[in-house]
Amino acid sequence: MEGAISGSTEKARCRPDMSKVTERELRRQMEGVWYDYRLGEKLRDEAPAAYKDIRAVLRAQKQLVKVTRALRPVLNYKGT
Repeated sequence: MEGAISGSTEKARCRPDMSKVTERELRRQMEGVWYDYRLGEKLRDEAPAAYKDIRAVLRAQKQLVKVTRALRPVLNYKGT
C-alpha cells in the first residue's frame, strides 16, 4: 500500500524521546502506581509521558466510543 506507515514507524514518530525522562521524573509520573524502583532505568519507556493522552484519543473518537469507566494503573511490571 503506497503511503502506508508501518506500526513501528508510527509509534516511533508519536512517542517522545524517553532518554529525556529522568528517574526522578519517572517517580513523579508513576506516583500512586507500584513498580520496582530499582529498575527505574529500564522502566523509563513505561512512563505515562511515553504514551498518547488517552483523553485526547477518546475525544478524537467521540463519535465512535462512549466512556463508561475510567481505569487507572496500580502496578507496572516489566519482565527481564
